Amino acid sequence: MFVLPGGAFGDVSVNDAPGFVFSSIELLKNYERAVESWGPEVPGSSDATFKLCVGGWPVSVYGALHVYYNDNNKEISTQFRPVAYMLHASESEKSITKLLECAKAAVLLVSGVHVQHNTGCTDR
Repeated sequence: MFVLPGGAFGDVSVNDAPGFVFSSIELLKNYERAVESWGPEVPGSSDATFKLCVGGWPVSVYGALHVYYNDNNKEISTQFRPVAYMLHASESEKSITKLLECAKAAVLLVSGVHVQHNTGCTDR
């Protein structure tokens, strides 16, 4: 696991958002794997849980849906594949924007794939 650089493309508002984003090479490749199964417009989602806190800070997750056909039971299945996590002081549009922008930049760096969508804070 490693901490991703804050923000992308010098966006000061994103860099100043409270909290930090972390991921790993394998987690970042989850987006690329989802694109291979779904196509370039991969649905993504972010959410925070206050049930999992570190030092009082909730953990947010950003991930993509991976869709595949299961030959065993002849069904189409979906999985949520995490890409990056964030510890932050409060779930806000600013912190979720930082999570998404950091994940986008890191996915591009690791796999060369552009994240094709935006997402927002699911609870607000």
